[in-house]
Amino acid sequence: MKTFRITALSALLALGLSACQPPAADTPAAASGASAANTDGSVSDVKTLTTTSKDMAGEVERAVRQWKYRPAMKANQPIKVILQQQFDFKP
Repeated sequence: MKTFRITALSALLALGLSACQPPAADTPAAASGASAANTDGSVSDVKTLTTTSKDMAGEVERAVRQWKYRPAMKANQPIKVILQQQFDFKP
């Protein structure tokens, strides 16, 4: 299985995103996370890797679980990929 580091919304990113908010609107916050984009476009194995706030970790995980991806393809077959993404919130 291949790992891709995603630092911005990519073409794989799907059709609907749910917003996530930092714990306090006037406080910068950051988190990085990993998840799997499955062959059907669903997301699984969501986990926080680093965070500046426990509340932020839960909020990011909640949002990512709602995402849908266009499956990555290899030899015209959908494949599961592991993604890493950085989330930076600035007031």
